[in-house]
Amino acid sequence: MILKKPYGLLIKHFKLIHIIFAVFSILTFSKISLILSFLNEYIANDGFIVEAYKVAPLLNFSLIIGIIVFILLNIVIIILMQTKQKKILFYISNIIFYALVIIIFSYTLTLFGTMQTRIVDTRIVRAIKDFYTIFYAVNIISIFMYLMRGLGFDVKKFNFNKDLVDLEITEADEEEVEVSVNVDVQKIGRKKRKIIRHLKYFYYEHQFICNIISIALSLIAATLIVYFTFFNSKPTYNQYTSIGVGAYNFEIDKVYVTNTDMDGNVIEEGKTFAVVNIKIKKRSTNSVQLNLGRFGLVVNGITYYHNYNYGKYFIDIGNAYLDESLSSDYQNYILVYPINTSSINKLQFNYTDSTNDIIVKINSLDFNTQNSHTIALGEEINFDDTILDGYRFTINKYEVGKTIQINYKYSITEDNYVSAVEYVTPTIDSNYDKAVLRLDYSFTKVDNNSYAANINTFLTNFGYLKYTVDGKEYTSKFNLGTLKAVKVNQPNTTYLEVKEEVLNAETITLCLKLRNNVYEIILKGGAQ
Repeated sequence: MILKKPYGLLIKHFKLIHIIFAVFSILTFSKISLILSFLNEYIANDGFIVEAYKVAPLLNFSLIIGIIVFILLNIVIIILMQTKQKKILFYISNIIFYALVIIIFSYTLTLFGTMQTRIVDTRIVRAIKDFYTIFYAVNIISIFMYLMRGLGFDVKKFNFNKDLVDLEITEADEEEVEVSVNVDVQKIGRKKRKIIRHLKYFYYEHQFICNIISIALSLIAATLIVYFTFFNSKPTYNQYTSIGVGAYNFEIDKVYVTNTDMDGNVIEEGKTFAVVNIKIKKRSTNSVQLNLGRFGLVVNGITYYHNYNYGKYFIDIGNAYLDESLSSDYQNYILVYPINTSSINKLQFNYTDSTNDIIVKINSLDFNTQNSHTIALGEEINFDDTILDGYRFTINKYEVGKTIQINYKYSITEDNYVSAVEYVTPTIDSNYDKAVLRLDYSFTKVDNNSYAANINTFLTNFGYLKYTVDGKEYTSKFNLGTLKAVKVNQPNTTYLEVKEEVLNAETITLCLKLRNNVYEIILKGGAQ
């Protein structure tokens, strides 16, 4: 094979090659500057979920490939300089420098991906920023040296107007040389058989150790294969974790499993429903809607998707998502997954798009199991693990009567108070006689369920009265309360209209039904 030595070509274009090196170094410098600016912003804000479009222009894999080519070209120049007995320290330094840049760039690409799903510890970001600060300074020196050699400013050492003389280019630098490609196949075969023979001897002499090493390596390989196949193939998160993907930030909250509506009626035979509370917001200023095809629920190995037609059966839990435009602030929605089975062994929430395949492990609350709780006056009800998670309710005192009398005082002058009475009476717009039930209570709520926005909506939507008259049990729902004291401010007191026959009841119980949980507060009679 006949090849031509490249030295002459390299020497003739020595200055141009260094100008190209300088331009590439400037490009790398600009990327380092942008990344450094971004890292400073991240640290100043104590971390944040990063949107993909913000980091996409900063760094990509093609730049790393470019640096690898750049290093290889520097190695070619080192070979040339060694041939001509010139100093090569500058090029060796640059190769080491850009090799370190590749390592940090590769780590930064991974870091940017992590920043899009969670907040990274700013201590890690500060450490990476320190590396980029060093690179920033060293890169300036590198650019200057490449430009100096490309433009020929250093007359004493690199006067490239006379570069052909300085580098001693001769006809030998471009002469054709013969490269032998003859292969002695028999010799190669003999060497191969010799190596195999010696390996056999070695194995027979150290058989026990070789077997132990083989078994250990096999176990390690098998462990790695199993790990990367089954345990490390997809990012996995737990419930209540903020996750940033694509156009959204979302968090999976409570997940409920039931086959009934809020009144306890079976919705559809043969179906069970998983109701997923999700908090979600958009990550850009553009109008964004939820792509429901990306949010799947895997049950017993089968993937199901949200069906908003069933949302009406779960209005006590939340508002089903109906293609609304997402806000820049977190909003609460429910996603309803109708499942064609009554047996659910394992739930797994999957988010999938072209760049992400994320799993959220789920622990669900089973609303098909009925629970009853008996509560005494003055005892606080804890609604944790129900649809009103975080709510608290206590009835401290009650009174029932045809009318409720309120004694109060008001001032005529600064030191002169007059006693007065106000009466709360029921309305007369019904075909039955009514009485008034007064409740003194404490009520702690969280703002995520419109069905319990205040004490009246809470009791109207979830409460009812159970009482016995002459040994017979009756139940009665509450109407939305409109009764209240006009002249007296009573912030922790409410008045409810009830049937007049409650006045003669032997037992009175205020019941709260939150799907599968029933709380019976004993007001009169029974065990208190």
